[in-house]
Amino acid sequence: MGHLLGDPQVEAAGRKNLDWTVGQLNRNGFFSHTSFDTEPAYLHTIVYVLEGLLDGYEIVPEPVWRDAVLACAAALHATVPEHDLPRAQYREDWTVANPQYCLTGLAQWAGVCWRLGRDHGEPGYLGQASLAIDRLKGWQYLRAIGELYGGLPGSAPVHGRYMRFSIPSWGVKFFADALLRRRGAIMRPASREASTMAWGG
Repeated sequence: MGHLLGDPQVEAAGRKNLDWTVGQLNRNGFFSHTSFDTEPAYLHTIVYVLEGLLDGYEIVPEPVWRDAVLACAAALHATVPEHDLPRAQYREDWTVANPQYCLTGLAQWAGVCWRLGRDHGEPGYLGQASLAIDRLKGWQYLRAIGELYGGLPGSAPVHGRYMRFSIPSWGVKFFADALLRRRGAIMRPASREASTMAWGG
């Protein structure tokens, strides 16, 4: 918001938040304080951190923000066996605490992998992006009746810990984001002047 409005105080607050976040990065690439509570962190909240740092970097290119993303993404990617995807929850030493799948987190992970592979010169993530999209398509409800049509469960299996027996709207949102990124329909942020014009400023 500070960037769009040209407000240096708001922009400074954004920078402080991102700098604080980088300060939570451990040597093994895990960010502290990524859990909802005292339970091991879900993939959903781990990838939230990567999205926020990438968003900030793509507006104000501070190398330390991007480096933090790459450190965490590489550590997470290293936990994933070949032809598989990240699991639902991780402990701070990157051991799997919940072997289920968090579909909301996987949709976010797909989006981050597209960004790293296409915009940040890390093509090794593109395979994960494609695999996540393909698996998510298989989990999406496309034969259901009424309001379930198009829905994406919170977990696989559907009785998993994250949003048990639920179809969170934000999971579908992140899935749509990932699909659009695969098509190249979501571009990197424009200049401040172009953004201001787009917002009617």
